[in-house]
Amino acid sequence: MQVCGFPLECGFFLKTRNLKAGFLSLTFFQLFFSLMVGCSIVQAQTGQIDQLISKAEYFLSVENVVTANAFLSQAHGISPNHPRVKEFSEKLKIFVSSRVNSHLQAGDFFASNHDVPRAIEEYNAVLRISPSNKTALEKLNDIRKIKIEVKKYQNQGVTIDQSTGHFYDSQSYSALFALLQAKEAYSKGDLEKAVQILDDLLKRDGKFQEAGKLKEKILEEVKFRTLVSEAESEKGHGNYSKSLEYFGRAIALNPNRADLRVSRGLANLRLGAYQAAQDDFFVSLDMKTPLEKIQAYLAEAYAGKGEFLKALALSKKPAGNTYLFPVKVRGSWYISAFPYASMIGFLETVLLFFAFFWCWRQFDKVLGRKSVSDLYQIVRCIIGCYFLNPLSNASKIKTIGQTLNNPWWNFFCGLVLLNLKKPDEAQNLFQGSLSSQSLAPRANFFLGMIRAEIDSDTFRHNLEQVIILGLNSPPEPWTPKFLFKLEKSLLENYRERCEKSDLMKLSHKMACALCGV
Repeated sequence: MQVCGFPLECGFFLKTRNLKAGFLSLTFFQLFFSLMVGCSIVQAQTGQIDQLISKAEYFLSVENVVTANAFLSQAHGISPNHPRVKEFSEKLKIFVSSRVNSHLQAGDFFASNHDVPRAIEEYNAVLRISPSNKTALEKLNDIRKIKIEVKKYQNQGVTIDQSTGHFYDSQSYSALFALLQAKEAYSKGDLEKAVQILDDLLKRDGKFQEAGKLKEKILEEVKFRTLVSEAESEKGHGNYSKSLEYFGRAIALNPNRADLRVSRGLANLRLGAYQAAQDDFFVSLDMKTPLEKIQAYLAEAYAGKGEFLKALALSKKPAGNTYLFPVKVRGSWYISAFPYASMIGFLETVLLFFAFFWCWRQFDKVLGRKSVSDLYQIVRCIIGCYFLNPLSNASKIKTIGQTLNNPWWNFFCGLVLLNLKKPDEAQNLFQGSLSSQSLAPRANFFLGMIRAEIDSDTFRHNLEQVIILGLNSPPEPWTPKFLFKLEKSLLENYRERCEKSDLMKLSHKMACALCGV
């Protein structure tokens, strides 16, 4: 209503012949209408530019530079000074510059390594981003010329290097073939041959980057092997200080070699640098070195530092009860770990020896003997009876019994002689063992059986004593296994004979009960 008011007012002024007022009213109406139309056009252009720039940014995000540049050109044609147009234009320039430089570097790298197809691919990628790039055009032009020459000479049976244009024999002088030969020699450990091949190759083509890098790698390997060899040689000759220097330089070149850590740790160990040795051993363990391989060295390092308990813990192998060090070494570590306890133990050992000597002297007085050799013979005879048949050693047992005159030994010797069918000699010995309360029931049984065989009337008294003493629960004597076997054998032999009379039968049962048969 207000817009339409301007013409009405203007007509009013004209009817009243006020020309000046009418003209001014018409002028104001024109200015107002122009401003309204201009604002509408600006708003429409801004919305269109935003849409175009958004599309351009999307295609740039997927690295489609050509399409992004097309949308930018449309936006630039609408309003070249628009802030978003200027901002995206700078962003596109930076992106294109970065991608162009990256593809150019890659193309130069492939060209220097004679990979012509991939070099052409990289230069074409530059032209897709920047069609007027002079460097890429020149590189592609040079490569095309070389390819034309290659095809020309190939038709004549000559092979051409596409990157240089020089002809060469494809089998003997090919750069790639020579590089493969060098790599094969390197993989087989023939470093000298590999270096020789690479030297010849680099003389022909000094810009062959891959060959140069391989040569540097091989020379580092040669240097490393030389250092390791020198270090092991010096260590073998006992020059541990010199070997440490070589090992240090070798480890600096290859810090991931666990065996070098072990070797250097051993050199430090021999020099008395126990902490340094321990550090190297622990690093080797972190590199998955088996503990069994360095367990002994680590124990020595702990002992050298005075940590004897840890050394003792490592002195035993994980599997079984075997040890890595002799008793003498482990004993010295134990004494060092427990000095006061070791001193007390030594004093206890000395006191135990004197106590044993005193007990033996008292025992010797009780027996009425003063010779240690007698005890030695008795102990030796008893031990022999455990492992051998006592009947095979009867003469020695009888000799000891005659000198010893002990009730237990008399009973033992009587059993041996009775098993050997010597009842007369056995009778006297059984008679001598009747003084023992624990042996009297058993001795009476065997004594009664001997006297029954020679028709002596006293056998009844002996068999009655077996029953009477057995019922009184006599104390159990010392009955080793060999003595039990002798008793059992005789009781089995008498079993059938004892069935003849009730007295023999009862005394046999009592004797079997006492002997545990």
